[in-house]
Amino acid sequence: MVNELHVERGNAEAEVRRYCAWPAYQLCYAVGRRELLRLRDDFRKAKAMASHCAPSTTPCCRTAPARLSDPLGTRLGHQNEM
Repeated sequence: MVNELHVERGNAEAEVRRYCAWPAYQLCYAVGRRELLRLRDDFRKAKAMASHCAPSTTPCCRTAPARLSDPLGTRLGHQNEM
């Protein structure tokens, strides 16, 4: 890490200790990245669908978007409850 990534030695040692103490620690980054990419793709698909239909006349226009309080996007594809 010090030679290839140019991380200070103290920080590199702390990272190694953290990963050895909690082996699944770094997985949270991969899972989070995967979920963020999925949400981005779902948003782009929903935006593309909405641009092809008249406002408030077809179900794709009434679909609730993912919200920050819903980080996994479980509301995507459900009817808006307004």
